[in-house]
Amino acid sequence: MVMELSLLAYGAAGVAFLTALFQLINQKPLEKYAVGQGMLSADRSTKLSTFFLLVCGAACLFAEVQVYGMYALAGFMLLSAFLIHKFWDEPDKATRFTEGLQFVKNLMIAGLLICMAIIVEQA
Repeated sequence: MVMELSLLAYGAAGVAFLTALFQLINQKPLEKYAVGQGMLSADRSTKLSTFFLLVCGAACLFAEVQVYGMYALAGFMLLSAFLIHKFWDEPDKATRFTEGLQFVKNLMIAGLLICMAIIVEQA
């Protein structure tokens, strides 16, 4: 049972690290996207979010703080859903659909992270 719970935390870490890697590789296009979404100081925001993902991912690797890492990642996913993927503000139908999918994806990941954290916490 402990091994399965560790795999949940390692999975959360993997998602965080892969997302951070994607952001590092695509820093300039991501900054341009963030500007288009109305983010203030897009270059700092994207760098800060990458750093935050790395810290939370690392936290998920250590038993003492992995639950906090999962909750922090869930919070990050909720914030990014509401601050970045504002599909309700998109005038173009195709963009509204794409942003809506990204919004729902972030909500789903946040929900899964919260469930995983609760499972690990109660074990």
